[in-house]
Amino acid sequence: MATYYVGIDGGGTSCRARIRDEQGLLVGEGKSGSANILLGVEVAMASITEAITIAAAQGGLTTSHFSQMHLGLALAGAEQKNAWVKFMELEHPFASVTLNTDAYGACIGAIMVKMARS
Repeated sequence: MATYYVGIDGGGTSCRARIRDEQGLLVGEGKSGSANILLGVEVAMASITEAITIAAAQGGLTTSHFSQMHLGLALAGAEQKNAWVKFMELEHPFASVTLNTDAYGACIGAIMVKMARS
């Protein structure tokens, strides 16, 4: 069974997902609505799931592959402890979920771009 890694950039206006396989090859990318957990954790999870569904379809994957996906989430509002806890308590179909703030995700992205250019 294959393993997939999903990066999520979830902000107040949109949510972007990128799926890569075990070799780091791009499977697909998707975009949906707001994933700011302060606007509602259920709303955010719905946007995340929609973006992943779109990205998965590009690579010939379906929702049946969700259980093979490990998610790294960088979401707006995750710095608020109560919102973070509520989100992490949601049931989900994924293999694992790691939640950080969108600011943290932006820092990681900047470092990765710098490393790629070096």
